[in-house]
Amino acid sequence: MKMEDGLLARSPLAPGATSWWRIRIFILKLSIVILVSVVFGASRGYPPLRAIAFFCGWQSVFAGVAAVVQRHRLDADFVSAWDEMAAFLGVAELVRLIGEIVG
Repeated sequence: MKMEDGLLARSPLAPGATSWWRIRIFILKLSIVILVSVVFGASRGYPPLRAIAFFCGWQSVFAGVAAVVQRHRLDADFVSAWDEMAAFLGVAELVRLIGEIVG
């Protein structure tokens, strides 16, 4: 943010209140998914990164179903369930790639 003529100027690309709400919900969901998958993986003897990738992959499917049911547009002006689906899928693939590199 920058000052112009004593007024606070806001970028037109800055996320709105709805987008910030969905981003906070995504962070909460991601935290829960990581915690549950690590506990699940540790109790069953699975590698933690593999369990995280598995759970994030399924969470992306659930977010995609939510996007279809809620009829979110792909080009919405706010962060939608489609963006959440893509983010979970990206996290799943990133964790899978890290797992392949590490071990």
